[in-house]
Amino acid sequence: MAGCFRSATEGLQYVERPFKTTIVIHTGHGKQFGLSSPTSRRRAAMPTVVIAGVIEKKGKVLLARRGPGRPHAGLWEFPGGKIEEGETEQRCLERELKEELGLLGRARRFIAQSRCVCEDGSEILLRALLFEPHTLDDLELRVHDRYEWTDLSSLELKELAPADIEIAEKTKDFFLNFKTTFEVGKIVTGAEIEEEFLCSLQSGMCRSRRTGTLCLISKHSTDVVYEDRWEDDVLYYTGMGQVGDQKMDRQNLTLKESQTNGVQVHLFEFFENVGYLYRGRVHLIDEPFREHQKDREGNVRLVWVFPLELMESDGAVPEKFIKETFEKRDRRARKKTNEELASLVSEGTGKASRRRAISEEYVRDPHVAEYAKRRAHGVCQLCGKAAPFKRPNGEAYLECHHVEWLSRGGTDSVQNTVALCPNCHRKMHVLDSDEDRAALLEKAQEDL
Repeated sequence: MAGCFRSATEGLQYVERPFKTTIVIHTGHGKQFGLSSPTSRRRAAMPTVVIAGVIEKKGKVLLARRGPGRPHAGLWEFPGGKIEEGETEQRCLERELKEELGLLGRARRFIAQSRCVCEDGSEILLRALLFEPHTLDDLELRVHDRYEWTDLSSLELKELAPADIEIAEKTKDFFLNFKTTFEVGKIVTGAEIEEEFLCSLQSGMCRSRRTGTLCLISKHSTDVVYEDRWEDDVLYYTGMGQVGDQKMDRQNLTLKESQTNGVQVHLFEFFENVGYLYRGRVHLIDEPFREHQKDREGNVRLVWVFPLELMESDGAVPEKFIKETFEKRDRRARKKTNEELASLVSEGTGKASRRRAISEEYVRDPHVAEYAKRRAHGVCQLCGKAAPFKRPNGEAYLECHHVEWLSRGGTDSVQNTVALCPNCHRKMHVLDSDEDRAALLEKAQEDL
């Protein structure tokens, strides 16, 4: 099966062999470990793994009552059944619900698990997964004698089968007191967000009534319509609506009332070639206000702006994410016509985004830098011209450059360091031509 203890991607698979029992532990990282023990006349006790389905609809879950002649007849349970050899948990649940209730659908994320010891001493490991049926119109009772939609708030009042009691408690807690398994700073995919929060990423504001959450997506890409901006640790988030004046309805209203409606608000920042960066929960720190921005069709309109603050971290992100985004937008701006640029700058808000970034700096040897500058004798080692100006103390202003960049594995040594004028230094970081690099490497081999 796909998982047994920690998540739906890790677990145990039971393999029977003639002379010994082997437990194969799948780590989810491409590795597996086998624990073997000789089989005696008495078989080693192994839990019976049962997969149950949690089917939720508008705050209610589906329970089925065990029919006459079955163990625990008359008690209610989450429908499902035993996993077969070689099956994943998801495949098992989809098969069992088709066989028991005639339901077709898709098994999704893990919800809860419980262990129960039976009267004969055997153990049941019950794993509950969320199940989304294609339709509930053709529900059939093939092994149960009754089904019922039960409010999450009153699950504990039902007479449940022993193994289902703990599942009911955890299911209620999952939906009424949702806690994400995402850690702040984790990079995830859109599909993982949908699976975790049970939402649909069809817009930048994704509401899930099932988990009581609102996921906000702040996109940093070249095709973005909205102008979200940071001012230190406060995000000014633009509301929903791509064309025309935005209205205070739907998810804009949900966000405005999030201080009192009980909806958890979670923030993700999307960076191209990186993915969705989970920032954690956010909350409103002031009243939303209106300002002018352009819509998807280029027309000026009124939008709603929500001042948000992170609850679990500050607003800092890796500097390279910001630089890569700026460079892409810069390249896009260079392709605009003069008329397009004039239109864009005339309608801008004039408010610059300001935020903290996490940078990675190399600690360079000051002696290597000084050696390279003295070796240049005040002349740029690429263009051959004198330094463009002097420092207040009279020294020629040149900048040190590592011919093979440190970020590419170059060394911080005199054989890899040269002194350049600011113009040539920038040229090497923009063009970095093979010809210039070869010439500078020769210069770097010279002595003082």
